[in-house]
Amino acid sequence: MTNDKQVFFSPPNGSEITNPDPERLKELILLGGPSYWIGSSGDAGITYVSGDVENQLILIFNEKYGFHLIFIGDESLCVIVDENASEEDIEVIVGGDPTNITICQFVPRADTWEAVRVFIDSGEKSDKLNWVEQH
Repeated sequence: MTNDKQVFFSPPNGSEITNPDPERLKELILLGGPSYWIGSSGDAGITYVSGDVENQLILIFNEKYGFHLIFIGDESLCVIVDENASEEDIEVIVGGDPTNITICQFVPRADTWEAVRVFIDSGEKSDKLNWVEQH
């Protein structure tokens, strides 16, 4: 059995990196600031492709609250929800347009790295985080 997995990282500046170095992604997630994450498009994406599987993980950054993560795959769209956080909306800029996202849908950087680490390895959602399907 061959490993035909490929991972594509699309940072906020619009470039695309094939099979990015996990340590570099970890560094960007844990230490990258607004000048990296909020510049250009305001979001980043990771696509996992293996055989018939093609899943995406979208990352939207907020300096105070961390990352809003969107998992797209298997005909589902899921976000992480912290049931103990505020349900107040905050405004973020995505693609040049203001977008409101509920604070409880942001996770700290360490949890973001957990989600990304599992995703780039398997293309799946981390079972250590509270994913909720959106309709």
